[in-house]
Amino acid sequence: MKDVVVDASVMRLYDQPKDGRSGREPIWVLLNELSRSGRYTVVPNAKLNAFKRDTHFRYTCNRSDIPHARLAFLSSRKHLVALDRKLVSDVRRFPRVDGSKPCACRRPPPGCCE
Repeated sequence: MKDVVVDASVMRLYDQPKDGRSGREPIWVLLNELSRSGRYTVVPNAKLNAFKRDTHFRYTCNRSDIPHARLAFLSSRKHLVALDRKLVSDVRRFPRVDGSKPCACRRPPPGCCE
C-alpha cells in the first residue's frame, strides 16, 4: 500500500530535525527509504490532467493547488496532509473516488483521517 500525499508546504517543515543532532536532511532520508521499499510513487502530469471526475466540482483552493487535490484522489489511500485550509476543505468535500472517501488534514496522523 502506498503512503499519504504530503503537500510541499508541509514537507518544508521537516527540513531540519528538531533535536539538532543529525546532520542528514530528513526529507531525503525519508524519500530514499520510501523509494527503496517501493512506497514512493511519482504520478505523471498526464495522469493528473486526465482525471476528469472534478469537471463540475467547485474548487475554492488556488488553481495551482488543484493538481495536489487530484493527486490525493488518485492515490490508493486518498489522504492528503497540507497547510492550505481551502485545499484541505476541497479534498474533504469531494465525493467518493473508487469507493473511498478522500480525506485531508493539516497535521499528519494520528488524529487525521481515522
